[in-house]
Amino acid sequence: MRAWVYANTKGGIETAMKLVPDYPAPASFRTLAAPLPGKGTAKGTAKGTAKGTGQADEAILVRILAASINPIDYKLPELPLVGGLLLKRPATPGLDFCGRVVQTSSAAASSAFQPGQLVAGMLPSMTPHGALAEYAVAYSDSVVPVPAGVSVEQAATIAVCGSTVWTALVPAIEAAKKRASSSSSPSSSSLRVFINGGSGGIGSFAVPVAKALGCHVTTTCSTGNVGHVLHTLGADDVIDYKTTSVVDALVRRAQKDGPFDLAFDAVGMPFGVYKAADAYLAPGAAFPRIAADSIVDGVRISLQPTLLGGGKHAAPFIRGKVTPERLRSVLELMAQGKLNVPLDGDAVVPFEDVPRAYARLKTHRARGKIVVRVAEDS
Repeated sequence: MRAWVYANTKGGIETAMKLVPDYPAPASFRTLAAPLPGKGTAKGTAKGTAKGTGQADEAILVRILAASINPIDYKLPELPLVGGLLLKRPATPGLDFCGRVVQTSSAAASSAFQPGQLVAGMLPSMTPHGALAEYAVAYSDSVVPVPAGVSVEQAATIAVCGSTVWTALVPAIEAAKKRASSSSSPSSSSLRVFINGGSGGIGSFAVPVAKALGCHVTTTCSTGNVGHVLHTLGADDVIDYKTTSVVDALVRRAQKDGPFDLAFDAVGMPFGVYKAADAYLAPGAAFPRIAADSIVDGVRISLQPTLLGGGKHAAPFIRGKVTPERLRSVLELMAQGKLNVPLDGDAVVPFEDVPRAYARLKTHRARGKIVVRVAEDS
């Protein structure tokens, strides 16, 4: 099979990786054996079993049609010293995929997946056989069928970013709605949500998901992305952090329209933005986050007590969890036309240009998701 492969990360993964036209498929692609204890599935469930069922996760050989790339693809293998120990090499990067089922480890009659079926999801996070190859093996705890009306390119984006947003944002919105409805003077207006970082991969999910759940969304982005965030993603209000103090803008909005019911950090916020939430977030409102602006700020947000200058609002660090339920929920919004993730450059990246895709991702200027077309759907 054709596959992008790297043996080291010297000079960056985009420099080290090579396109191998006849890369040997591993034996596990033919045997579809159960995963090793604690290592095989996307979540690393003990003994490779589906949680709560006592049954091994079904192995699914997939012909990859498209893959979307994520920072974790290069951040983990490029870690100094330990990166080479965490992931077996040579390795192929890529976790998010959409493709067609070739074969499964279960008998056809008992499997929920059939040959030729279009599926999407995430490969095991520590696999050396990633999605930037013509074939890969996924497991049933992190793969779902793609419904009619959802394109291959859209389906390829859902796993890492979609599941992260669903994990972080949806429960927080539900909790905020309960707080609002149980208050002494419940409001009939939409829940007001602030999303820090609206134009990147996470923001491209967070803004439309919050809108689909009935929220009024205020978000931040740079000057060049204001129109994109407003008109493509559907945000109600945008703060241009290049020309405006984010903190001052949020405080002014809270003074005019009332405090925000929820905030979500999609890119890593400075401590000052979190601390100022005391002035623009409603009492009891949470500020879930998925990144840190710096190690120092991340530690201060997590650990600095209120009495010593810390903030008053819970700011849990959220790690996205890929489950079939979450993947199906994201795909359902896509099928309903409520979620259409923009592709960087409004186009897919040809398979031969994968290094350029990672170089683009590292600039932190991608607008939406970067999707690679691995093969045509024949």
